Amino acid sequence: MMEKMSEENIEEVRVLEAQIEQLQAEVEDLQQQQQDNHKDISFNFRGHMQDAMSYICGQKHGAEKEKVLSRLKEEVEEMEEDLKLQTRMNGISLKSCTKTLKK
Repeated sequence: MMEKMSEENIEEVRVLEAQIEQLQAEVEDLQQQQQDNHKDISFNFRGHMQDAMSYICGQKHGAEKEKVLSRLKEEVEEMEEDLKLQTRMNGISLKSCTKTLKK
């Protein structure tokens, strides 16, 4: 009877170890996919926006937060000024514009 339980336990341990290995491989794949996604996201931007996206995606940490947010706010303000200039030049006006900056 003890031998049978021991064999069952050994088999269960093998199954569980195989599942653990499978899950570890899946985690590695997902981590690689996440890194690839972050690279793709930040690749499509330049300057302040790229810094902000890197921060948001967890590639930059800590003290850089204030610097990134400050630069991003500056960029939004510059874009607003550019929009005003374009509006004066071509007479096309937006009905609404939404900006969201979280602190």
